[in-house]
Amino acid sequence: SPYVKIGNPPCCKAVEKTHQKNIEIEWDESFFAVYKGVYHNKHTHKMDVRRPFHQKLAEAFADTVASGLGVYSKTTFDPFKMKKCECGISGGMSLLGTLCSALAAILISALSYALGFVDLIPALIIALSAFLGGIFDSLLGSLVQVKYSCPICGTVTESTEHCNAQTVVLRGLPCVNNNTVNLLGTIFSALLSSLLFLLIK
Repeated sequence: SPYVKIGNPPCCKAVEKTHQKNIEIEWDESFFAVYKGVYHNKHTHKMDVRRPFHQKLAEAFADTVASGLGVYSKTTFDPFKMKKCECGISGGMSLLGTLCSALAAILISALSYALGFVDLIPALIIALSAFLGGIFDSLLGSLVQVKYSCPICGTVTESTEHCNAQTVVLRGLPCVNNNTVNLLGTIFSALLSSLLFLLIK
């Protein structure tokens, strides 16, 4: 997400996105976390959902922290289109947001290891897959997520309504909204961690 100066209030679009991430329980992510638990149970013959649970927790926390603190960065850049982007548009990344995302993923995995829920190697896999899941989320947000334009003020938004008017599709796929991107990011992170778990066995 794009960002403003430290000390200034975040723009309305960034606030809206952060608010949604903080108050909504995304059924798609929860569903896939359960799937991962079933997957690991199938191959280990144990009812142990700790790895997928902590991996999903790390990804959600990393994504939320990146969006919540990234809005205070001075500049935002879309690395997938190689250009600066405006505040609140999916696909934008900043140094602050990226570092916060990585630290958040590491924090959850480190706590999981310190409390004895997972071993060291799984903890490293959890951190890596959670962080890369956020990068993949940004990739999709930049290249395929639908963006709208307000016919009244011309603002680029992710909402279907702005200035009490219906917005029009500017770019991206109409069927791919923020929830879709979150689901695909979760699937990517889950598949990556599952693959890495299998490779180290």
